[in-house]
Amino acid sequence: MPRYVSPAFGAISAHRTTSGRLSKQDRWQNAPMQAARHWIGRRDGLLALAVGAIGLALAYVDSRPSWDDTGITAVLLLLTSATGAAISGRRPWFWALLSGMWVPLLEIRGPSGLASLAAVAISTLGSVGGYLLASVRSPRP
Repeated sequence: MPRYVSPAFGAISAHRTTSGRLSKQDRWQNAPMQAARHWIGRRDGLLALAVGAIGLALAYVDSRPSWDDTGITAVLLLLTSATGAAISGRRPWFWALLSGMWVPLLEIRGPSGLASLAAVAISTLGSVGGYLLASVRSPRP
């Protein structure tokens, strides 16, 4: 039986049956890779890096003692998560956590305390709005 190396999985090899399908053993072994590829694609991966980096940068700026403008931070978090969810069109919870989790992680032990959890709520509102915009723009069957 010839070995087939899929370009999507690199070094993962698979046995093909006579009908050209993967054998049961290889389908079982390749299932985690196929699930991971289905869960987040290349576009969503790059978008996740961008949204996470912007969220981290906003949290860093917001945690500085000289920064005293919560409104600008809130609007930028809202827009960041809304943009991520609108471009992706899937998993609004993921974009909300990815953009909003950094502020509480950096500030929960500081003077703002639990009030920094409002950043997650604000980013959740933005991501749900972006997701709804994406679903209205291109409804799925």
